[in-house]
Amino acid sequence: MGRMILIVVLGFIVIFGYVRSNLNRTAERAMDNSSQFADNIQLSQLTSSALEYGLSIYIQTGDVDTTIIDSSWLGGIVTVSISREGRDTLNNIDSVLIRANSEVNGVIDSSQIALISKSLLIPPITSSVGVSSESASFSFNGNVEIHGQDTNMDGTTGDAPELPGITVSNSEDSTTLADEYGGTTFIQGTGTEPSISVSNDSTVDLQEIVQYYAAIADQSLSDCNTLGEGSIGSPTIAHIDGDCTMNGTLDGYGVLVIEGSLTMRGNVSWNGLVIVVGTSSMEFDASGTPSIFGALLLGAPETDLSMSGTADLYYSSEAIQMVQTGLENSGRNRRLLSEISWWE
Repeated sequence: MGRMILIVVLGFIVIFGYVRSNLNRTAERAMDNSSQFADNIQLSQLTSSALEYGLSIYIQTGDVDTTIIDSSWLGGIVTVSISREGRDTLNNIDSVLIRANSEVNGVIDSSQIALISKSLLIPPITSSVGVSSESASFSFNGNVEIHGQDTNMDGTTGDAPELPGITVSNSEDSTTLADEYGGTTFIQGTGTEPSISVSNDSTVDLQEIVQYYAAIADQSLSDCNTLGEGSIGSPTIAHIDGDCTMNGTLDGYGVLVIEGSLTMRGNVSWNGLVIVVGTSSMEFDASGTPSIFGALLLGAPETDLSMSGTADLYYSSEAIQMVQTGLENSGRNRRLLSEISWWE
């Protein structure tokens, strides 16, 4: 009887030992699974936060050549890269890919965002001079020329496709221009001379673009008496809340935004983007030997464009790209995002 009890007790000890061993192994596996689960959650959070950070950097700066590496990002390691996959230069539209890789305890995760973005600051450039107006009047005298052919800032021929010399908002203004200046060389560009095109692009709101520039301007002035010139390497953004008269000798680079009228006299040159708007009416008056390389955009219910002497207006993709690069380098390139695809 005693021997039987001893055998039973020993049996229970063996069984309990086996069960305890299995329980320990199960607990260890549970701890391992729990740790792996926590690592996976942390990886997912790291990747998502890194992608969102890269997206915010792109929205703020428009930078498409950036790699960010952080070895202590929320307890892990992340690498974020932003790259341009394609570009529509004429309409300033980019296809962009943002990639993020994260690592926790040797385990790696990755994800990416593909998106289409459009500049909020540089509208589509479809001509040397764009006139957005219900009613426009034009006066050309002397040896003035408006060039839709791409021209570099040094006067050499650029590589971009030729554009119309002028775009207007309605067929009436187009017909008036063609009738009055047919057979002249005042307006050159694609198609027959005078090179004129009608654009009813309702997506371009010059007044809204002006407000964007007003918020990030280097120079906020009431006139152009103390206007700074900028440079090719550091183009300026100047917002003029009032009429602007440019006299004498000036060689400016960047964006010139005017809420009023613009008068150019003497040997004045501006390289980049010039936007002139008015709430009811505005005038652009150029005489002497002034020039603009880039694009001139005019917007008001009533617009008066007058040129005389040897004033010249050149479409220049090089000058527009200078502005774009300046915006990117200074972190002021605001973009509108669309068609966002996010996948792992």
